[in-house]
Amino acid sequence: MKTFDIWTLVDYLPTRMPLERDTIQTILGAVLRETDSNEFTAFFEGGPVLLKNDVEIESIDLRVNRERASRRLLVLKFAGKCVTKAEVFGRNQGLELTDHPRGRSLDEETSWSVKQSWGQLSFGFSERNPDCLRTVVFKTD
Repeated sequence: MKTFDIWTLVDYLPTRMPLERDTIQTILGAVLRETDSNEFTAFFEGGPVLLKNDVEIESIDLRVNRERASRRLLVLKFAGKCVTKAEVFGRNQGLELTDHPRGRSLDEETSWSVKQSWGQLSFGFSERNPDCLRTVVFKTD
């Protein structure tokens, strides 16, 4: 298994679309356990995974739509060394505000997203620590 830094990983994952459970396990070196399932969606979770520069993926959440095989949602939740908002905006042009906290919890996030040919890439910053990246979301159409 290759150890990635966060930006190499963010660039690499979209080249492996659609994101399959086995593919993610191979790339990240983490086991994804099926945690729930219904007639519409299969849910998988895994982690933690240590990336380069002491950045940690605290948890991996993959959701696979059973009705539309190409539809996937992958959420990577980060911990460890802070990846700053300035770093995120410096590396990703065209980000637009797509979600904001509603005052229910310090864990709610402000999300900034950009459309890609494969779907949408989003970066979330929690109210608890608003300058540090908390989530990266890959959402395919």
